[in-house]
Amino acid sequence: MECKWENCTEKVDDMYTHIKQHLKDQSHFKCLWNNCTKSTGFTSKGALYSHCKSHTTDKNWGCHICKLDFNSMSVYYRHKKKHQTLNEKEIKLIERIGLMSNLIQFYQNKNLDLQNDIFIKRNRLKFINNEIVEIIRKYVKMNNRYSNMKFWNDYL
Repeated sequence: MECKWENCTEKVDDMYTHIKQHLKDQSHFKCLWNNCTKSTGFTSKGALYSHCKSHTTDKNWGCHICKLDFNSMSVYYRHKKKHQTLNEKEIKLIERIGLMSNLIQFYQNKNLDLQNDIFIKRNRLKFINNEIVEIIRKYVKMNNRYSNMKFWNDYL
């Protein structure tokens, strides 16, 4: 692997040991790897050493869930917590879905009850309307008030 440390293009087999040699010569805690986005902000040499592992190809820690590989145990455990957090969120969502399905079932049952009530009342109303029409017909026939029954039947 080719070293991409500032002013170094050496090809080495053990990059981490090679980077340690670069770090020994430094008095400040700065990563000089070309195009490194986290070149500053290290508070100790140990933190810088740990960061420089990310530039090597040695990845000894693997996530069994998403198959990502990590070269630092701490980064691996930080990553692993994301899966745990995701699982907790999924559990909460599943619980919410369960509550929502119970509410939906409750309102569907209420809706069915209302539909049944409406159906029964509509049928009763039809029956009552027919009864009223019959009562009026009988009254009209008994009193012979209207001589033109055809008109009256068409009207009703």
